[in-house]
Amino acid sequence: MDAPADDDFREFMLGRWPGLVRLAYGLTGDQALAEDLAQTSLARAYASWARVRRADDPDAYVRKILLNANRGRFRGRRVTEQLTAAPPDWGLPARRAAVPTGRR
Repeated sequence: MDAPADDDFREFMLGRWPGLVRLAYGLTGDQALAEDLAQTSLARAYASWARVRRADDPDAYVRKILLNANRGRFRGRRVTEQLTAAPPDWGLPARRAAVPTGRR
């Protein structure tokens, strides 16, 4: 990227950082993860800055990048299942069976 484009992006980044971190925090509830998502979003925006800059709404474009990055955190994470012949026998502990229900 040339120097004017770098300066343009730097100005954009500095102005958008707090809002992107707030959005990411709202999605994750974790400050460090929010900052990571904002940084990832801005890095991706920088990589395609010419296209982002030409967009009708560059702010919306970068927010969409952030939302997609957040969704990407969940891809590939699958809950493993263990199939058994019968469901597990949870049973009631003796202590729980002795707790009054409040009915008389």
